[in-house]
Amino acid sequence: MAEAQHLRADPADPNKARFGERVTDRVAAFAGSWGFVGASIGAMVLSVLANTVGGMHYDPYPFIALNLAISVGTFVLGSVIMMSQNRQAEQDRARSQADYDINVKAETEIRALHEKLDHMQAQLSRRAAKHKHSRTR
Repeated sequence: MAEAQHLRADPADPNKARFGERVTDRVAAFAGSWGFVGASIGAMVLSVLANTVGGMHYDPYPFIALNLAISVGTFVLGSVIMMSQNRQAEQDRARSQADYDINVKAETEIRALHEKLDHMQAQLSRRAAKHKHSRTR
């Protein structure tokens, strides 16, 4: 359980998430959308058009600056997505532990109820035997 000591009380609660965690979750959610794909393709097309057809020639063919920007963006985005996935895994572990704790408590309660029922059944059996024995006399 030493590993769980660094976890917050309820990591599944989004209201208790730190600012950086909320940002990474939002960035990862946007990066996994068609809007991000469209915006990325659009930005690349605009950059290529600005350097070929337009009057701006800040990054001529083979578009080394565009390639660098895409590589750096991929590196940063990959890191952010991994942070979000780690946070999601932490939330899943906390939920699983809570489910396990609830199941253990329910099992304990069910065992206690079974013991009470067994005790009651034994008492009823003894009473029935006494009653039967007293009727035969």
